[in-house]
Amino acid sequence: MSIDVLGYLVEKLSGSSFGEFLRTRLFEPLGMNDTAFWVPSDKTERFTSCYQPEGKGRALKLQDDARESIYAEPPKLESGGGGLVSTAHDYLRFCLMMLNGGTLDGVQILSPKTVALFSLNYLPEGREIADMAVLEMFSESGYAGVGFSVGCGVNVDVARTRLPGSLGQYFWGGRYQAYLDLPTHRAIQLVHDRLQDPARDLREPLFLMSNCLRRDLDMPRLCGAMMPNSAM
Repeated sequence: MSIDVLGYLVEKLSGSSFGEFLRTRLFEPLGMNDTAFWVPSDKTERFTSCYQPEGKGRALKLQDDARESIYAEPPKLESGGGGLVSTAHDYLRFCLMMLNGGTLDGVQILSPKTVALFSLNYLPEGREIADMAVLEMFSESGYAGVGFSVGCGVNVDVARTRLPGSLGQYFWGGRYQAYLDLPTHRAIQLVHDRLQDPARDLREPLFLMSNCLRRDLDMPRLCGAMMPNSAM
């Protein structure tokens, strides 16, 4: 809810819609040409359908048909907490900007000091999400050893997470299993499977394929498919 309120404040302070602010201040400067709150008709052939588990077996059922998706029209609310549609290429551009201290290809989006704030925990008295969250809440991140930073989770006790990682490593997952992880070292980990299962903590399988995406990969060749991504 707090991030949705921030999106509203951006609209009030900028005098534009949240989507327009993101387009002019973030997406266009970074060359994120396939990122928006909805998919226009000329791009729907690249949009992927979403499936979810059915029953206790391995069966799947269609959850969101790409050709009749809720993302085929502009939303009534451009949420500060999620709802963007993007590609792996665009998402990687955003991640590289963060890893480069707020700058990519000569374009500065954030200052290095602002980027450094993402590695800090802002929960009161240094508490973890586990100390404050309702266990049944939707999340694709575990709670133990994790604090909350500038709109994302952050490692505050690596031992308690029971996963490889670093102090100050920040991350978050989206509605349809989009997941970004920005460690304090130079690897980017990004995964998306378009299988909606909010009960999964994606970090464990993600670390099993650790370093699968690195800065020197040719991402435009790897993936041009569009996908919902609430992590952004």
